[in-house]
Amino acid sequence: MVKEIHELDRSKLPPIQQLPKTHNMPFRSLGSRFIGRVSDIWHIHDILQNKQTAVIEGVGIIMGTGGLGKTQTAIEYVHRLGYQYPGGIFWIQAEQGRSEMVNDIKQTAHIDLDLLRMALSSDQKSFEPGHPSIAIRQSNLALVLLDLGQLEEARDLLRMALSSDQKSFEPGHPEIAIRQLNLGGVLADLGQTDEAQPLFQASYDASLALLGQDHPLTKSAKSYVDKYC
Repeated sequence: MVKEIHELDRSKLPPIQQLPKTHNMPFRSLGSRFIGRVSDIWHIHDILQNKQTAVIEGVGIIMGTGGLGKTQTAIEYVHRLGYQYPGGIFWIQAEQGRSEMVNDIKQTAHIDLDLLRMALSSDQKSFEPGHPSIAIRQSNLALVLLDLGQLEEARDLLRMALSSDQKSFEPGHPEIAIRQLNLGGVLADLGQTDEAQPLFQASYDASLALLGQDHPLTKSAKSYVDKYC
């Protein structure tokens, strides 16, 4: 029997539950062999339930040096609280690059443009303009449009998503850095490098300060800075 979230003891790890019907989770839980990280599991949950990017410090980003159990913590979260996401769980290897990541998302979730547009339209009716949920929908749709070569519409959506995030988060937040990098990439592809350059630099400065020079986001931003700035 699945207990409601408010009934669970937050001083303990949530029990393992059945995954949603739609998922591509490739890893199993360690079960009783997974010890500790109780506060991290609940911290991830609280952030994701507020539709933000989860950051596990060791941080939606999970960051820290190797060997700290970041991947396993994410795995355990999925197996213990993934049932809270009936729309599905999609495990994506972010280090493979943006294009491959978008392909994985499309293949796994059977995403098409109509569904993404419907999801965006639904959130626009449910939330106030500029709400973080709308920004996420705009960004998701923009990345698929970018992969399909529809650069102008992708650019316009990413501009709106970035504007919303700049109102929702503190300067230097990783969510803003990601939006800046994605928008900068589209602008560069469109030949609008003068507008792209400060976005690349801002993304690099923020990710370097928060995530360090070895983080994939920092490295990606640095490559754009070296190429265009």
